[in-house]
Amino acid sequence: MPFAPPPSDVRFDERRDAPVLIPDLRQVQSGEVRRLGFLVGIDCSPAGVVLRVDTEGRALALKARRFEDIEFITYRDDLQGTVECGRRKTLDAVYVTWRGEPTAAGLADASPVAVEFLPNSFIPPRQTPLPE
Repeated sequence: MPFAPPPSDVRFDERRDAPVLIPDLRQVQSGEVRRLGFLVGIDCSPAGVVLRVDTEGRALALKARRFEDIEFITYRDDLQGTVECGRRKTLDAVYVTWRGEPTAAGLADASPVAVEFLPNSFIPPRQTPLPE
């Protein structure tokens, strides 16, 4: 699955002295949840695609029927090409967005909507913890 072009610009961040890339993040829609985490891997089978994401010390497994159901966006110049199945060689910081609710087991009764690969200089705002 190819990456979507990065909608971002360069602006000054008040917390730094130099200009940094501040991504123009995808808008979260009604019924969606977005969390900061690390994309660990992507399991692919005839039954669908499962994103393995570590977020807030929890392992989430988000299942989609097809790769095409997930929007992959990168805000980094060093990530280009396609997203592939398997364990990730690097743990990239991502915002992962899904519809539905995580279960107590850490698996999600949820469908992934988007994965946004964040720039290394990105400082995310605080987020409220996921419910237990």
